[in-house]
Amino acid sequence: MPCTNCRYCVKDCPQQIAIPEIMNLLNLEVQTENTEFAKQQYSWQAAPGRASDCIQCGACEAMCPQSIDIIEQLEEAAEHFE
Repeated sequence: MPCTNCRYCVKDCPQQIAIPEIMNLLNLEVQTENTEFAKQQYSWQAAPGRASDCIQCGACEAMCPQSIDIIEQLEEAAEHFE
């Protein structure tokens, strides 16, 4: 996933979801092939706002310079880590 941790997506998120951290954990899961490790990291890194808190408003996607399908990625993260 091409997330650069620019944090533009977080600025207008009404749920204060830790989007860059969650994107990084999805990448970590792929790189390490260790879902359990990524899940353990998720438990504290996503504490400010979990993926399942997403209300699919699209504010994050409108701000993303990488045009990442953030809503879909958050759904995947919720399935893998929660």
